[in-house]
Amino acid sequence: MKYSIPWVIAGARHHLWEKWRFVGFTFPPTTQLFSLPGAPLERIWQATALEQARIERELFPAMGGEQEYDRKYFREYLGHPRVRCFLAEREGVFVHYTWVFLDARDSPVMRLPRVRGKISDNDCYVGPAWTHPSARGHWLYPAVMRRVIEEVRVIEQARRIVLVVAGSNASGINFFTRLGFERL
Repeated sequence: MKYSIPWVIAGARHHLWEKWRFVGFTFPPTTQLFSLPGAPLERIWQATALEQARIERELFPAMGGEQEYDRKYFREYLGHPRVRCFLAEREGVFVHYTWVFLDARDSPVMRLPRVRGKISDNDCYVGPAWTHPSARGHWLYPAVMRRVIEEVRVIEQARRIVLVVAGSNASGINFFTRLGFERL
């Protein structure tokens, strides 16, 4: 496999710096779901391997920098029986993805030194996630998270949903706190 320079830089930045700075959050799937100000999307659904070419055509060109590293998830996990990818589209175009690992112990979160010791049996891990810049600010990610939580309630007996936010992302930390997530 040929690696691009942005992919190598994103990977190095993650392994040398970022993985030590994440803040973990949890949300019990049985908790009352947060309300949303409206229905911002045409559709949110679980992706299949048949959508790989469309994902690469519509999402990959807009993914740069940090998201360059996320491309490997589509190649490695799309269609995996214990991993889900939720897609959102707006006006017929993919604008968001969120990955869900039904067993957090078999997920990328286990590579984060400050978080892995806090992962338990029956934890699900949500991440990575990304929203196209043109679709940001429209309550899209909360709508997807709501759908993810609804799905996790049905398909697994998850004790907690776990996610991480970069420690430098103060708005992300505040966002999940406002939605009712608690620090891990």
